[in-house]
Amino acid sequence: NTKLNRINNEIESNINDYHPDLASLLIYCQNVSFTNISHTLSTQSTADDLIATESPHHLDLIQLTQHHLVRVYPGTVRQNSSNIHPLFYWTYGIQMVALNYQANDESMCLQHGFFSDNGGCGYLLKPSCLLGNGSSYDPKEKFYEKGKRLQIHLISGQHLPKENNSIDDPDISDPYVKVRTYGIECDYTEHRTPSIRNNGLNPIWDYKITADIYCPELCLVIFQVRDNDRYGRSSFIGQACIPFNALQLGYRHIKLKAKNGDYIHGTIFVHVKIDDF
Repeated sequence: NTKLNRINNEIESNINDYHPDLASLLIYCQNVSFTNISHTLSTQSTADDLIATESPHHLDLIQLTQHHLVRVYPGTVRQNSSNIHPLFYWTYGIQMVALNYQANDESMCLQHGFFSDNGGCGYLLKPSCLLGNGSSYDPKEKFYEKGKRLQIHLISGQHLPKENNSIDDPDISDPYVKVRTYGIECDYTEHRTPSIRNNGLNPIWDYKITADIYCPELCLVIFQVRDNDRYGRSSFIGQACIPFNALQLGYRHIKLKAKNGDYIHGTIFVHVKIDDF
């Protein structure tokens, strides 16, 4: 009885740590498996079926998420611990995507980048296009209401060692930068600078890219620095994932992270310009 009372007191204490408006919503968060479009979705295969190119229901899915909390998780028949692509589902208004945090992959990079916005508090307000309000939003089509033209001048890099981040490694890196934009289907782009031979200290790329972004609120920009070795193999050095609307204009140093999310000493120096189109 004493132990039970202690547990109850701990539970009550934890409940008091939540804002009452948030705690009042917990009763509505029941885990209901998918049965049809009027119920909450459950498995990845079910969500994929609704979003498929030939499916007429992808807009119904967006409408569903305007009134229901929807969670997507990987199918149970998976053979490995790979992650599903979270941004793909976020563009359809799905609020929760289950990820394996032990996998230091691109999906986790997108996850950390996406939720770095709003002060990194872990919560983001849906953009107005996913809330209804008469919007013509369709993630499979170009969305012209708030189109932006992104221009990035990749100027140089600083302190870009090889993947093991060891200053004692005698092999000097040959760094290059890949810039990818992720979002709705038409916002996927990829650009790459040339490699700079034997210069991981202060390589100069002087390379300009342009990308038209049709839905900035759901766009992420990944800067990934890689090393091209003498055998033509490419290895990871560092990366940064930034929400489009969090990009700062003008000349900026972008701090890079390792795959596990820890900052490394390396940075890249860029100039960012954004215009309407």
